[in-house]
Formats: sequence, C-alpha cells, structure tokens
Amino acid sequence: MDARRRTSLAGRLRSTLLVTGLLQLLAVAVALGVAVETREEQRRLSGDIFTSVQDSHAGFVRALDLDDAAADYLRRGEPDDLATFQLLVQPRPGAVTVDDLRDRLRGEDRALEALEEVRVAYVTWLEELTPLVAAVEAGGPQSLSPAQLQANDDHFTEVRTLYDEFVDEVLRARDSAADHVAFLTRVLFVAVLASVATAVVAGLLLYAALRTWVILPVQALASETRTVRSGQLDHEVKVDGPPDIVELADDVEAMRRGLVEQLAALERTREKQEQQAEELRRSNRDLEQFAYVASHDLQEPLRKVSSFCQMLERRYKGQLDERADQYIEFAVDGAKRMQLLINDLLAFSRVGRMSDGSAEVDMDGVVAEALRNLSTAVEESGAVVTSEPLPVVHGERRLLVQLLQNLIGNAVKFAGDEPPRVRIEVQHVDDCWEFAVTDNGIGIEPQYAERIFVIFQRLHAKSEYAGTGIGLALCKKIVEHHDGSIWLDPTPGPGTTFRWRLPVGAPVGENDGAEPLGSAPHSEAPQGAEREAAWTATSR
Repeated sequence: MDARRRTSLAGRLRSTLLVTGLLQLLAVAVALGVAVETREEQRRLSGDIFTSVQDSHAGFVRALDLDDAAADYLRRGEPDDLATFQLLVQPRPGAVTVDDLRDRLRGEDRALEALEEVRVAYVTWLEELTPLVAAVEAGGPQSLSPAQLQANDDHFTEVRTLYDEFVDEVLRARDSAADHVAFLTRVLFVAVLASVATAVVAGLLLYAALRTWVILPVQALASETRTVRSGQLDHEVKVDGPPDIVELADDVEAMRRGLVEQLAALERTREKQEQQAEELRRSNRDLEQFAYVASHDLQEPLRKVSSFCQMLERRYKGQLDERADQYIEFAVDGAKRMQLLINDLLAFSRVGRMSDGSAEVDMDGVVAEALRNLSTAVEESGAVVTSEPLPVVHGERRLLVQLLQNLIGNAVKFAGDEPPRVRIEVQHVDDCWEFAVTDNGIGIEPQYAERIFVIFQRLHAKSEYAGTGIGLALCKKIVEHHDGSIWLDPTPGPGTTFRWRLPVGAPVGENDGAEPLGSAPHSEAPQGAEREAAWTATSR
C-alpha cells in the first residue's frame, strides 16, 4: 500500500486545511499590508502635503502684506504704515514655522531644498529691509534713493520666485503621493480579490478533498450496505478510500460474515426444530390414538368386568367366605376407579385438542351450570356457595364449566368440621379478570402450591378422599388454554383460595351484593357409561 493510502483521513484533512489556511493567511497578510500602507500614504497626502501647501500659502500671504506695508512706508513715511510693518514683522503665536514644514515634508528632498532657499532669501530680504526702514525713520522717504527702493523690490521678487518654485515642488510631491495612493488602492483591490479567490480556491480544494476522501467512499459503503440489506447476503462489502473508511468497510464486512454465519446456524436450528416438531406431532397423534383407544376400546371390557363383578357381589354375597366377598369388593372398586380414571384422562387430553369454538361466555351462567352438576354433593354436605356478579369472558363454555365445577367440587370435598362455605369473587387487574374461589376447608400447605397442579399428584390417601389426582391439573390446562394463569393464594388462616386470570371480555353487569347459589335445582349426575359425557367435579 502506497503512502497516500496509508495516510489517515484525519491526516489528509489536516494537511489540506493547513495548506489552504496558509494560502488564505498569506493573501490576508498581503491585503492587510497594502491596506496599512495605503492608509499611511493617504494620511501623508492629506495631513502633511496638503496642509503644508495651505500653511505655506498663509505664511506667504503674510509676507506679501509685510512687503506692501514696507513699500508704503519707504515711499510715504506714514506712521500708520510703520505700525503695520512692525506688527507684521513680529512672529504670530500658533503660526506654522519652517521647522513644522520640514517635519511634514520629510522625505521630499527637492521640496525641502526649495523651502530652504525660500527661507534664506526671505531672511536676507528682511535683513536688507531693516536698515532702510531705520533710514526712513531718521530722515524721511527722501533719505532713500530710487535705486535702493528698486533693489528692495527686486529682492522680494526673488523671494516670490523661490516660493513659487517651492510650491511647484510641493505640488509635484502631492501628485506623486496621489499617484502612489492610486497605485496602492489598485494593489489593495487586487489583494482583496486575490484573498477572495484564495478563499474560493481553498473551499473548492477542501470540497474536492472531502468528496474524494469522505463523500464518495461513504456513498460507496452505503451502496454496498444497501446491496447486503436487500437480501444479497453473499455480496462482499469492499470499499476503496482512506484507511479509516476502509477499516469501517472491513468492520461492516465482518458483521456481514457474522450475520451470514448466524443465519446459517439459525437455519440449521430451524430445520432441527422442524424435525422435532414433526416428531412431536407424530407423538401427539400416537397419544391421541392412545386416548381414543383408552376412551373407547377399553371402556367396553372394563364395563363388562365391572358388571360381572357387581353380579358376583349381588348373587354370591354371603355364599362364599368373608375373604372372597372382600376380594369381589376390591375388584368392583378397582373397576369403578379405573373407569373414573379413564374418563378423567380423556377429559384432560381433550382440552385444547377438541374445541367447541370460542364465544362470549357469561360466567354467572357458568357457575349456575356447575352447581347444577354438583347439586347432589352440595345438598348432602350442606354447602353454601355465593358469588359476586361475574363478567362475560371470551372462551369455551364447556371448559369453563368444568373449571368452576372442579374448584367448587374440591371445596365441598375437602371441607372441615363445619359445613362448606364457598365464595366466588372477581376483580379487574392488568387488562384481565382475576377470579377467586375461597373456601373454609382443610386448606393446603404453601410448600405444595406447585405440586398440586401436577397430574396424578395427591396430598391425601385414596382411603381419606376419593379421586384420581387429575382435577387441578385439568384446571390449569383449561386456564392456560384460555391464555390465563392459575395459582394457589398463600393467604394465612384456614381454608383455601384459588385465583386465576382470564383475558377481559364484556364488562361486569351491575348487581349489588352477593347472591347465594347453593340452592340450585337438584340434578342427579349420570353414572356408569354415561359419566364420560358428563362434567363432574374431580379431586385434587
């Protein structure tokens, strides 16, 4: 890689800015120098030369007045003329002196020489005029000869001639200074134009540098990136330019390669997941087939076993010994429990697999139907079930009836010494309806809060409380099928509270107070083969 490619973008821009800045600074310095010199020349022209001409004119006019006053006195001898002469010959306070003119005309040698000649001629004229005035004072105008008067006039004429030459030299100096000012003005104009041109050139150079080193490489990188973003992930990102841009392009290329590798890994994972999903679907089909066999093919032989065992119990009870009667009782009980377990397993497998379709479900009607199915157990236990006005939710009515039936049935089954008291409540929490079923039964220890929702998990022996251990697992599956959650509320004190949440449906209807529902009409739960189609309360 050559030196130009190795130079960083910052180094290139720094060098470009330095060169353009020096050029601009040089142009400004030249323009500033010319402007200062022009201002100095203008000050000299207007402040020194012009004022020198004006002040010298004023002095020469006074000299003319002095010459007139002297000539009048020499010819007439009048005292007034003498007073005027004596007044004019005295130095005037504040008047410009020859030294002042020398300072203003410093550097103008010819004008200074002419000024010195004027001064010498003027002083000589005054020196020759003084004795003539004294002679007139002593003897009157007749004391002077015409030749003396003419000589005095000639001397002053010489002063006037020398002064005219001095003025010509000053005017030549003025014209020269004016020409120099005009020249400097043109130079200043050119310098300002050069400064502006330098600024424009510097701007163009800077723009060209930025375009070559920044804009074009960034545009190329953006084009490469858009190509990759459009879906051409195999397109290699490559950009030429300063090392900074090249390194950025290399980083983008590394990111592209990493993305391609991640997508390939994701594709492999997706294919693996699809295989696993297919295996899971095949396994589910096998399980569905097994559930079908368990619910249909096993029902008939199981019913035969149960029926013949019951016939043996009725017909031969007391004819065999006591142990044989006990064996027959065990067989009948086992057949009944097996039939109940099959029905519960069938109900558990149907949740989420066999659907009646979702609709708006009135939970008050659900509670009433569940109580009708539990009417015998409720009446025998003396249970009292009360409920707040419940909302309308979106779900499957059959499953929600099963949910309430299981929870209320558990509350009745696991009652304590007092008659069961069951309370159904609801509240609006986080865009969900949160339901609660509270009873005054034997309660559940908090450490079993998760275990009770596992299928076939029991906290009591079958001899204490009947059931298959599927009821709460079925409740959990029903709630999760409705995109909700269920849990045991670990509130202190006796009794149990189960809470679950369902998505919000229709608003709760207005109804003050709680209405006891324990007096629902009696409905005998179906037995035997008809139990499969019934929604009964199963145990924890």
